[in-house]
Amino acid sequence: MKGNPYIPKLARIVNVRDEAPGIKTFRMSFEDGGAFKFTPGQFIELSVFNYGEAPFSISSSPFIENFFEITVRRMGNVTGALFRLGVGGLVGVRGPFGRGWPIEKMRGHNVLIIGGGIGIAPLKPLIEHIIA
Repeated sequence: MKGNPYIPKLARIVNVRDEAPGIKTFRMSFEDGGAFKFTPGQFIELSVFNYGEAPFSISSSPFIENFFEITVRRMGNVTGALFRLGVGGLVGVRGPFGRGWPIEKMRGHNVLIIGGGIGIAPLKPLIEHIIA
C-alpha cells in the first residue's frame, strides 16, 4: 500500500469464507486497484464506517498483492458490523503497521512455530514465506 499509512484507503470485501463458528476470513482489495505489500507479522487498522476501527493481523500470503485477507473472530461492535457487511461492503484500511517477523534472521535455521485457534491466522503468512 503506497502513500501515507495513516490515511485510510477504501477497500471492498470481495469474498468471505467461514472458518469455524464465529470465525470468518475476509478477502479485500483496494477500490483504486492498488497493490498491498506487507511483511509477515504486520497488521492493519480496519474501519467499519459508523462503528469504529480495530487492529487485525494479516492472514493472506505475502506474495499476493492484488488482495489481502484477515481472519476475524466476532467479538464486539466492529467485528459484528464487519460480519454484517459481507461481500461488497466497503471498509477503510490503514497500514500495514509493525516491523513484522525477523525473517532474515530465520534463514538457514530450524524454525518452530506454535499457534492455536484464531492465533494461527497471523502465522500463516510467516509459514508461507518460510516454505517458499
